[in-house]
Amino acid sequence: MSAQSETTSKANRKTGKAADDKVAKPSRPGLSALLAGSLTQTFANHKQIIEDTGVSDTEYWSARPIDISIVDPNPYQPRKDFEGIDELVRLIDEQGLLVPIEVRAKGNRYELVSGERRVRAHKILGKTRILAHVVNITDQESSARALVENFGRKDLSDYEKSRAIIRHKKEFGSVSSTHQEFGLTQTTYYRMMAFESLPVAVNTLLDKKPALITAASAEKTVKFIKEKVESGTSQEALEKALISIIQAALSTGTPIKNLARSLEKKFPQATQTTAGIELKSGEVKLGHAKKSKNFYELKLVRSQFSDEQLEKLEEFLKSLKSA
Repeated sequence: MSAQSETTSKANRKTGKAADDKVAKPSRPGLSALLAGSLTQTFANHKQIIEDTGVSDTEYWSARPIDISIVDPNPYQPRKDFEGIDELVRLIDEQGLLVPIEVRAKGNRYELVSGERRVRAHKILGKTRILAHVVNITDQESSARALVENFGRKDLSDYEKSRAIIRHKKEFGSVSSTHQEFGLTQTTYYRMMAFESLPVAVNTLLDKKPALITAASAEKTVKFIKEKVESGTSQEALEKALISIIQAALSTGTPIKNLARSLEKKFPQATQTTAGIELKSGEVKLGHAKKSKNFYELKLVRSQFSDEQLEKLEEFLKSLKSA
């Protein structure tokens, strides 16, 4: 074997080893990779159908009208609040549907992948059919696409994002760097997870009006409750007070700016300091004593005590502690 061939052979073996190493350590893709794989597979399926049926690309890729009555909601839809679609209704009424919805076949019916607001707008307008693209994707890919589609929108509340992440993780698992998988910073991710530590009854109320509190407010509230419980306050009392605050806000529809502060007002810090007492011997003022939560403060008039007397007092206090 020539020197050049031997060098080439070594290089190939080295390259092959590197490739083997890579294969031996598979990494689980995040949402972006999942969607990319989904789209690639869908495209391959479309091309195969085109070849089998003989229809043109244009004919196949064109959206087709389907009956709205056989379109079911996306079970992985993160959005719970669909208010404020009046503008969308007006635009569709004036210009028609500019972006078809996406659905996937489910037996004799269809399940939404994206376009819940567009479907609702059509129903408000009394329309019975809607343009749709039919895509071939898995449950996990449908959940991922619903998250990606909605997470970038400003009108999606922190609570809705939190519930969607938690559901996706429970049903499909998650990679170790969960915050990166969902395109969030670590701080934002853990703040979102604070909703999971609130009482179940509170989350049930938030289902009705998700935008009542932010993730930051939920995080501060969870921390406040923990501190109060550790200091002796009843958790049951705290949770009841919290639920009453949420119920009041729900009745008016007004978001709570600082939930922790609202809860704190219902559990004000007890005044631990009692009025100080004056220490006297006859008519002679000796000093002042005051008791607080953590201290018993004793102030003496220095001129009324000799160094020897103060030393005896210190020794006496020490003896009390050791007794």
